[in-house]
Amino acid sequence: MSGKPSLILNGKEYPGSYLEEKARQLSQEGSSNERALGAFLLEWMSDTATVRVRTSGSTGPPRLLELEKQRLLASARATGDFLNLGEHRTALLCLPVSSIAGIMMVVRAMVYRLNLVMTEPAGHPFAQLPPEVQPDFTALVPVQVFNSLANETEKRQLSAIKTVIIGGGSLPPALEKKLSNFPNQLYATYGMTETLSHIALRRLSGSGRSQWFTALPGISVSTDDRGCLVINASRIADGPIVTNDLAELSGSNTFRIIGRTDFVINRGGVKLQAEVLERKLGSLLHERLIVAGIEDKKYGQLPVLIVENKSGREIDKKQLLRDAESILSYQERPVEVYFLRHFPETPTGKTDRREALKQALEKDPG
Repeated sequence: MSGKPSLILNGKEYPGSYLEEKARQLSQEGSSNERALGAFLLEWMSDTATVRVRTSGSTGPPRLLELEKQRLLASARATGDFLNLGEHRTALLCLPVSSIAGIMMVVRAMVYRLNLVMTEPAGHPFAQLPPEVQPDFTALVPVQVFNSLANETEKRQLSAIKTVIIGGGSLPPALEKKLSNFPNQLYATYGMTETLSHIALRRLSGSGRSQWFTALPGISVSTDDRGCLVINASRIADGPIVTNDLAELSGSNTFRIIGRTDFVINRGGVKLQAEVLERKLGSLLHERLIVAGIEDKKYGQLPVLIVENKSGREIDKKQLLRDAESILSYQERPVEVYFLRHFPETPTGKTDRREALKQALEKDPG
């Protein structure tokens, strides 16, 4: 990178060489997320054209990617222009800076001169927020939103933030319904580490809410012969990015996600999309849930339901299965229900579906 960037961090501006000094201090003496921020800033200010970012590991083994700094800047500007970040003053960073989502919050803050207020990543992102700080912009993962809605004080804090982007996983229908009447601008994001955070946004609140993602300016989408989304974004990638997300298109820049090919359950030749079943079953429970496939000698795979029961309240498994019969076809119905007190998560706060199934089967092997 040419020149020395500046960053406003927790109300204090660090220009040029002062930022380098601050980054070195954070990398050695700070909390875990501050150390990650310091390491990233030192890499950002180095002579290399790239930074190293590890993928989340939510759908496969984590990988280390080399991402071009100029493309990170282009991604930050695309989001900033779409959301008018120039009008915002304070951004809350409550995600790991080791992830692309956290890194992009830092880059956006540098580009748009936002005061970056930093807290340690946690399930309750507003618990550590000083009472005198009112963020205008933040990025959250679904579990942070879920937890915030369960606490009236944190729910008010969430609704007071002008613009919130939510990514890192799909939102349960019950959660979306709760967000639909919020007075602020809430958006679901679509993207991955390879796309330098998100490439499309979907409004969740107010009259503009939609089930369709709109691609950011300069990005177009198509599908391949599997029906999976293909992203064309020359500013952030050399060629098309082929995903494993089954998608429905409406034009060249609007789409909705049906589910991942990774999460297809093949029940005797009938292919069931786990995320579709989750959306249907979401009307029965307020808790987070996962539908997954288990091996079966006769059918190949059978669907099972895993419910996160944080409160430990009594949930009638047999009644739940009977209720599922009213909204699912015979082949869609889960053959078993498992309960976990807490869903396992990746280091970036995403639900680790594979580990959840593993824990469920270890707890109750059947």
